[in-house]
Amino acid sequence: MVALLLTIKAVSYSTSIVVNGISYGLYDAFNHLYACVESSSYGSEPYSGDIIILEEVEYNGEYYTVEEIYYNAFKNCNNITSISLPNTILQINDRAFHGCSGLSTLTLPNSLTTIGEGAFYGCEGLDSLVIPSSVKIIGNDAFAKNKLKYLAIYGNLESLGKGAFSPSEKKSQLHVDFHCKRIGGKWFGYNVTKVTMSDEVEDIGEDAFESCQGLTEMTIGENVKRIGRSAFSYCWGLKDIVIPNNVSYIGDYSFYEVPLATLKLGNHVDSIGNWAFAEGKQKIETLTIPQSVTYIGKKAFFYSDDLKTLIIKEGSPLVIDENAFEFCPNLSSVYIPNCVTEIGNNAFYHCRNLTSVTIGNGTKRIGHDAFAKCPNIANLTLGKGLEEIDSYAFADCKLIKELTFYQYLVNYTFNHLKINELH
Repeated sequence: MVALLLTIKAVSYSTSIVVNGISYGLYDAFNHLYACVESSSYGSEPYSGDIIILEEVEYNGEYYTVEEIYYNAFKNCNNITSISLPNTILQINDRAFHGCSGLSTLTLPNSLTTIGEGAFYGCEGLDSLVIPSSVKIIGNDAFAKNKLKYLAIYGNLESLGKGAFSPSEKKSQLHVDFHCKRIGGKWFGYNVTKVTMSDEVEDIGEDAFESCQGLTEMTIGENVKRIGRSAFSYCWGLKDIVIPNNVSYIGDYSFYEVPLATLKLGNHVDSIGNWAFAEGKQKIETLTIPQSVTYIGKKAFFYSDDLKTLIIKEGSPLVIDENAFEFCPNLSSVYIPNCVTEIGNNAFYHCRNLTSVTIGNGTKRIGHDAFAKCPNIANLTLGKGLEEIDSYAFADCKLIKELTFYQYLVNYTFNHLKINELH
């Protein structure tokens, strides 16, 4: 009970005063004097015009630092055109500027840490906004129903609420410029059309731009090290992607169903996740896997329609997992370098236009059905290092005329074919 009483007395409300037409509530917290901007006094006209909030206010010879904009303080004050906030403001509470449709100029102070739910909901007059590095929390719908065209985010947000930047019109266009270490998940929607990143960005989080279907321009920052799961999945407007050299990890589904025309992988990529570039009906004709890659995930490039040339650079030990290049109907030849240690089940299944396959001496295992249903393979070379070829690895490859191998092969590895020449 004593602790409860102390808590109740910790913050005490003194009074409200009006200075230059703005109402301030005065508080005392452990002898820390601070003020909150409140809604206009009962019976007075709503706030309008250019609003200037003071850094501190004086009452009975004592000075109170202005630290908060209170709940609903300027709600539905449609005639406010600009707001000047001092570098003492720590928090803008829920609905503080809700419905201020005439607000066209807003500079958020570098002291600000928290923006509440619906704080600027419906402020359709704003066309640009900068979130300073001090801000850690942005609540649900904080800037929803906006017409923003440019948004810059500095620092590292710890929490971004649902629909925080949802637009008022579906066809609106938003350029987002990131100056923070990490881009979080599901921050934006269909209105994002352009994304740029400074060299400060190191991590693109899970679902960061998932289903941003209007996104057509995107530059990944040079210092990004990680692209999270589903980071750009269903971004149907993206056509050309350059993965910078510092990226080492590309997560599962990261570019799932993205119809890419070109893809350049940086020379430090280590892991390409499951389904990373799958089912986008890509127009990529040439794909180069850099020497740094050690893992190509399950169905990573599944159904790459136009892929004709696959270049795998000799380098680190590499595993090509199950179905990685399944159903790439225009792939014409495959050269597996010595660094590839394993070719997973169905890895090149149903690549129906493959005519030539060469497996390097470092490959120890070829999984079942790895090259099955590739009916046009005519020339096949198997490396010296093979220890295991699973069943039906080359099933229905009926046109193989020349086969070079160095070990015993089980009879159903080449099910349904007649080989004219053996080496």
